[in-house]
Amino acid sequence: MTSKNMAERLSIAKGSQPTFFRDPSVDALYAMAVVLMEEVSVLRDRLDTHERLAEQGVAATGLAVEDYAPDEAVDQARDAARERFIARMMRPVQQLQRASLTNAQHKYEKDAARVLPDDHD
Repeated sequence: MTSKNMAERLSIAKGSQPTFFRDPSVDALYAMAVVLMEEVSVLRDRLDTHERLAEQGVAATGLAVEDYAPDEAVDQARDAARERFIARMMRPVQQLQRASLTNAQHKYEKDAARVLPDDHD
């Protein structure tokens, strides 16, 4: 087996993939957005590292960036920024979920009203 064939085999996930939406293309777009969120998060942390090194007068070489160890305050600030970013990115999905739940509740109530007699008390 060539290395190209091996790479192709390794890049294809085995088994069923989780689905979140009815349309598989929407699931694919969602997965791409999550990957991009991960990349942006990493880039933001690395940019923050560059800025902090510059403030300390340290050249932002690859080694300096890799060796940088953020303190607790920096970790907390990055975590908070990451949480805000994720919340902003996931807001449309959460809105779809809420709308779906509201629609399901409305359908349930409508069906229940049709099935139950008016004097069910």
